[in-house]
Amino acid sequence: MRHGKREGFEFKYSDAPRMTKSMHSALEDLRLDRLLVVYPGKESYRIHEKVEVVSILELRVKIAGE
Repeated sequence: MRHGKREGFEFKYSDAPRMTKSMHSALEDLRLDRLLVVYPGKESYRIHEKVEVVSILELRVKIAGE
């Protein structure tokens, strides 16, 4: 829980994470408002309305800024 919202984190080693069945399940089963997929790449991008792929380099800034 963060600011009254349910947030989840998933860590991937892949250089281009995509939406997976397990992410859909996590969103539904855990009733997440947001899922951050952390990966070793340099760019951050959205892959679903509630799922954002975040560079490990930007994770601290992303969390602190919200």
